[in-house]
Amino acid sequence: MDTSAYRMLVASGHDYVTTGSIADARLRAWLADEGVDLLAPMVRLDVDSETNLHGAYSRWRLRESLPDGLRQTTLLVRARAGDAAPWVRLEVERLPATPGAHPAWSPAPGLAAPLLTALRAQDGPVAVTARPTPVHPGDLPRVLDELRDQRRRLPIVVLAVPPELAEPLTRELPGLAVPYLLTREAEPAFHHALPHHPIPVGGARTYLPGVEPDRPADAFRHPATPGLLHQREHGAQPPGPRLRILPGARRRASLPQPSAGGTPTDAPADHPRTTQYEDAPPGAVGALPGRRLGEPRAPQRQPLVSQPTRSVSEALARLPRRLAARAPLPAELATVPPLRTRPAAGADRSEVARLRADNAVLNGLLDEAAHEESSRVKEIDELRLELREKEEHAFELAVELAERADRLRGAEARLRELESHLAILGATAGSAPIPPRGPHHGGPAGFETLLERFAELSELRFTGSRRVTLELDAQALGVDWAATAWDALLALQDYARAKRSGGYVRDFLHWCRETPPGGHRFPPGKVVRDESPQTAGRKAWRLQRTFPVPESVDPSGAVFMGAHLRIGAGNAKAPRLHFHDACAHGGPIYVGYLGPHLNNTLSTGI
Repeated sequence: MDTSAYRMLVASGHDYVTTGSIADARLRAWLADEGVDLLAPMVRLDVDSETNLHGAYSRWRLRESLPDGLRQTTLLVRARAGDAAPWVRLEVERLPATPGAHPAWSPAPGLAAPLLTALRAQDGPVAVTARPTPVHPGDLPRVLDELRDQRRRLPIVVLAVPPELAEPLTRELPGLAVPYLLTREAEPAFHHALPHHPIPVGGARTYLPGVEPDRPADAFRHPATPGLLHQREHGAQPPGPRLRILPGARRRASLPQPSAGGTPTDAPADHPRTTQYEDAPPGAVGALPGRRLGEPRAPQRQPLVSQPTRSVSEALARLPRRLAARAPLPAELATVPPLRTRPAAGADRSEVARLRADNAVLNGLLDEAAHEESSRVKEIDELRLELREKEEHAFELAVELAERADRLRGAEARLRELESHLAILGATAGSAPIPPRGPHHGGPAGFETLLERFAELSELRFTGSRRVTLELDAQALGVDWAATAWDALLALQDYARAKRSGGYVRDFLHWCRETPPGGHRFPPGKVVRDESPQTAGRKAWRLQRTFPVPESVDPSGAVFMGAHLRIGAGNAKAPRLHFHDACAHGGPIYVGYLGPHLNNTLSTGI
């Protein structure tokens, strides 16, 4: 998927009114610092806001016409219900002039860093900073809690590089990820706490929400980027010419105020500015009508970074950009109407002048729609192609996974037989006779077969919806999911039998962590004792997780089943098995739900 556009979404640390004021002030300062001429004919700033029963929003959009297309910068502040922090969205994208052309890379705008700082931006419980925050030993408990938190939307990038390289390497990350710089003193304790998620020396690792430190396979969700230091030291090239604006040539940028018609007041003045390349031959001076956003500008009080480091910083930002592009918008942002160019008020104009102005606005709307349509059509085509490739790859993986899973289950069954034999004989592996290999009976071939074989599990009762469970067979990984669910049921069966016999087993998670010889085991990383307070405390979601049980268990005939098992990965159709453990009271285990992942904070974008 295309990652050329920049998309930032954070929550403000202030209320809506204060956030809008800060956003307006920072936008003014940024435009002035960039030397943007808002009176130039190819530059337009649209401002709109609305307050109604559905909430309030304020929006600024800067559009710049370039030879290769259109550059669009949009800043949106959206109020939320109650006392929830308002959303702040900043987006920069290039809309190519040629249909089907690949849009150019939009670097992180200079507005992002001061905006994050002034707003005290948050991503759930995590503070979103523009520059890497050093992680000292005393900070590790907080940082580890943030890594494990599933409420955050943004990834966390932790670097293990010299401090002087941290900021250049993260120049493209402001607003897209939360950057941390791991200090030497904190490295041993950090890697001890995350033994399966280490950070390569001189590299970085991008941690997605919900890190599971005790699960080795979880490391594949959080890609590592090694060799950042090596690429800079051995791949450096002389920097290209730097663009310097001559003193006194910058023109003050003033933000136009909306007129009675809701649009900025037009003015025909434009003053060219003179630019010069510092490394160019003497006399190589040219005049430009106004520097465009994103063009190079001489840095102040910091050295230039070589081009390879810039390319590495872009590569480090590609995953966060892709995540930002794919993440669904929160409900409040999805309801904001599109911004269209509006005609300026002109009651004192003649009829001909008004008609010409209306015609210009209509032509602008047509051009705007053409750019938008071309960009969205290309994006849809890319998504369709990616979806087809993913589906083909998923079917190939499903076949390979089913074959390997069958061999693995056969090996585990053989291991349980041997462990049981050794436990009975009380002998060591060297002196015990090896029993003959018995036939391996695989798991059910689908969920329909699984429900039919449920009667084999004397310690379990299924009280859920058969229809919901059977719909899982239509998914690409349905067969493997059914086999994994059967493994989970066998482990629950052995746990309940041990619990009923008086064995010392606290709960199912304890059983999975310390499975006795011969018992069925389920991965502990897939066992969740209870839902999070955010999920369990929301009435609609709690009702989704309330399933039938006999009245002897609860007089209402239903109980909340927060304990669940992860049958598949992901948050869309990934199955979950919710159960109620009544073994402590002499009852069985009630399986109230086996179906797709129910709604939570991740699936709804809250």
